[in-house]
Amino acid sequence: MIALDEIAQELTRADLFTYSGEAVAVIEDFCEKWVACASELSAEVPRMRKLMLLAAAEFSLIPSFLMPANYGTPFKVRGDDAMLALLKSDTTPNWPFHMQAISEGRARSLLSSVDLSVFSADIAKLFLMNPEWWHKLDGPSELWKAVEEIEQIHRECPWRPLKVLGESSLLKIQGLLWQLRLTVINHSGFEGEASAVISSFVDYWRSVRQGDS
Repeated sequence: MIALDEIAQELTRADLFTYSGEAVAVIEDFCEKWVACASELSAEVPRMRKLMLLAAAEFSLIPSFLMPANYGTPFKVRGDDAMLALLKSDTTPNWPFHMQAISEGRARSLLSSVDLSVFSADIAKLFLMNPEWWHKLDGPSELWKAVEEIEQIHRECPWRPLKVLGESSLLKIQGLLWQLRLTVINHSGFEGEASAVISSFVDYWRSVRQGDS
């Protein structure tokens, strides 16, 4: 069994996500192939692995999005989620695009406003609410304000599936994954330890759920 990355360990310890052996092996195989093509970029592998694990976690939320009234934690990150993260998420080092960005010293191009979430419609919602939101994103409080606004528009929707999703905690958990991506790349205003981000979120999330009960 391949050892889990520290972010995956923290998410597992917090009882938010569990990563199957297959999911970790799929990502590790990609990392090995990536380094084999460009050994000079091997120092970037730990950060890339974190981004891949986070993207896989976001894809693992899909079944719960479809039945938000019945979801439970931990969310199970399976091999298919990891494969989707590698194939379809822009927050992974899709060769050669991101490899070129790294080699040219443009690390910030690894994450932009349009690939903060693996689901592009979430970004579209943020831009519809506030076209300047990304440029005003100077720290976690601004990010969580945006997450809460997304929750609100879901709760106000007359179509029940969206309303139920907005009333669940699923969008908050998705917001945690967004904050962790920003933390991994040390985005301005998001410097710090991922473990502290997860710990702070768990305390907040538990208080929210207790308030709902």
